[in-house]
Amino acid sequence: PNLRLLVATARQNAGYARNVGVKATEAPAVLFCDADDIVADGWYASMSAALDLHDMVGGFIEEDSLNDPDILAWRVKRDRQRLVVAHGFLEHAIGANCGVTRDMWERVGGWPECLPAGAGEDVEFSWRVQLAGGSLGTVVESVVHYRHRTSIKGLGRQYYRRAINSHLICRVYRDHMGNGTLGESEAMADAEAAPGPSTRVRSAAGTALALLPRLASDRRSQGALVRQAAYGLGWAAEEARFRANGAGPADAELASLLAAVVDRDVSA
Repeated sequence: PNLRLLVATARQNAGYARNVGVKATEAPAVLFCDADDIVADGWYASMSAALDLHDMVGGFIEEDSLNDPDILAWRVKRDRQRLVVAHGFLEHAIGANCGVTRDMWERVGGWPECLPAGAGEDVEFSWRVQLAGGSLGTVVESVVHYRHRTSIKGLGRQYYRRAINSHLICRVYRDHMGNGTLGESEAMADAEAAPGPSTRVRSAAGTALALLPRLASDRRSQGALVRQAAYGLGWAAEEARFRANGAGPADAELASLLAAVVDRDVSA
């Protein structure tokens, strides 16, 4: 009876849609999940309780229930006991299972709305919350049953876009990352050791050669290769675009959000 459906089509990404949702309510805290997933019993209660202690919280995704084993083999399985450290820098909550207080959402300027296709907005938003002095809490008992993309084409598109947005986020945050890498730690096991685009492409090529005898018939091998290759190619393509054209509107928008948070925190 309290369900409200909102139109959020002005910008085609998750950050914009989430901001539209927050603006439509006066609630002191807001929880987020994705449309194609299923929240587990107790999700609302555990996340709400955690937001009494933290500015932002992240739960965990359970991948076995809604996905075929072959599809699960395409990806690196997430740790159910801790949040992912993105690019060797800071932890981040997963957009499909997180929550934030309204005060913190307002303080940091909301979710980013400039990331193409929306991939990576949870990384950037989580980082900005922490750089603003906010606490990011882990809620182990908060579970969302997560549904992965089921086609190899969809998998490749997802990781290609993720690489482009990761490159954007990392170059904007470069001065704050210290010894962090530009790798994709949750997607590729060798990310921190091999952050460069040329190394990524070579890694994908090496994987292809190793898996060549099985690629024709083994869907698991096909998906694993596509994931690595798509991410490497996406990173290399964005690196080339950035070198040729320099910073764009998305860089300026992210940098403005970050500067407002850091300047406010320093002045305080």
